Amino acid sequence: MKTIIAFIIGLFSLSANALDIEIGAGQTRWNKPPNSQYWQKEFPHAFDLLSPAYYIGVTDATSHHPNWFNAWSNGLRYRFGWLDLGNVRGEAWATSEDANYSGVGGGCYDMSRCRPEDLNKWDTHGRTRGFEASVAPEWTVGPGKAFVKLGIYAHRPRVNVRIWRQDVDTGPTHFDYKQRINVGPVLGVGYTYKKASISLSCYKINANAKGEDDPTNDTNPVNIPQNWSEKMCGTRVLMATLRF
Repeated sequence: MKTIIAFIIGLFSLSANALDIEIGAGQTRWNKPPNSQYWQKEFPHAFDLLSPAYYIGVTDATSHHPNWFNAWSNGLRYRFGWLDLGNVRGEAWATSEDANYSGVGGGCYDMSRCRPEDLNKWDTHGRTRGFEASVAPEWTVGPGKAFVKLGIYAHRPRVNVRIWRQDVDTGPTHFDYKQRINVGPVLGVGYTYKKASISLSCYKINANAKGEDDPTNDTNPVNIPQNWSEKMCGTRVLMATLRF
C-alpha cells in the first residue's frame, strides 16, 4: 500500500510537469489452467475467471520522430502506470495423489483410490499486480485515433491454496506462494477520442516462485502450477481510460 501511495504522489508531481494523468477501469478475463493444475476434469470444479481491473499512470504523446516514422504513423504515445489485474478463484475436488493421476490424458490409474471419500477440496485464489510501460503508434481514424500498444508488464503474481482434507480434523493445508517479480510482454489495440480511450490488451503472466524447499533461495526457481496462463493472450483485459 505504501508503494501505491508513493506512486500516486509521484504521478501528481509528474503531472505538474506537463504529463497527463490517466485513470482506467475494466475487466480481466483469465484462462482456466490445464487439467491437473488445481483441478481434475473428472471431478466437480468451478472457476471465477472474470475480475475487475484498475489502472493509474502517466502518459504523453510526441510527434518528434524520424521522417520515415512520421510517414508511417501520426504520432507516438508513451504510457507508464500501476495495473491491478484483479483476482481469479477456483474451487475443485481432486485427488492429492499426483502419482495416481494422469495429467495428460486425465483419469486415475487406480480408481479404487479415487472414490468420493478419497478426494480433497482445493480452494485457490490468485492475484496479479505490477507496473506497465508501453509505447503506442497512433493513426488518425475518423474523429479520433486508433493505436497499437506494445510494452512490458513487471508483475508479481501470488497464489494462495487451501486443501481441505476429508481424513483429518485439524483444518486445511495452506500454501501461500510468494512469487518473485516477473516481466512479460504486452500487446494491445485501442481507440482514442479526445481524452478517452478504450483498449483490448493481452498479457503473458509468468509465475515463477522462489525455491520450494528454501524460500530465500533464488537459484532454485519453482514453476508453480498456476491459475493464470503463461501463453500470450492467456490473460486479456478490456480497459477504458480517461486522461486529465
